[in-house]
Amino acid sequence: MVFVKEDGFTLVEVLASLAIMSIFFAGVFSFYVFGMRGWQQGVSRMERQQNMRIALERITEELRWAEEIKDFSDMAAGYEYSEMFYSRLEEGINKRYRFYLRGEQLVWESYLKGKVNSYNVIALGITELRFRVNGGKVITVELTAEDNGHVIRMQSAVRPRNL
Repeated sequence: MVFVKEDGFTLVEVLASLAIMSIFFAGVFSFYVFGMRGWQQGVSRMERQQNMRIALERITEELRWAEEIKDFSDMAAGYEYSEMFYSRLEEGINKRYRFYLRGEQLVWESYLKGKVNSYNVIALGITELRFRVNGGKVITVELTAEDNGHVIRMQSAVRPRNL
């Protein structure tokens, strides 16, 4: 009887190498999944901050040109408000506006002749909106939002030019 030597791997060697490769790829995949999750959370937080930044810029720009602000004397006494009524002269018409929170939506409404003329959602995911006067006629606006357990706060100050 003649034995022919064949080169190759035994079944045990193939199974052992497959087990080692499986462990390696499972580790690589878990790093990939954690990396993607972290990246998505970062993008979500960045979008929330950008959304808040745009809303804060809109509020301060509107208040900068306000002709009249409702209850401004009370605000000067140190009260905080969660909404802001103001008016502005546009094309010879005194238009009234309001910023307020509706759920987690930051809303900007315009009024004409005592009725809502337009309703615009400026930002989503806002959990808190505060207005207060810091000495003189400077109004501080503060927005707060939550994103996956992280609290994000932004504030800005504006001095209305026409008051």
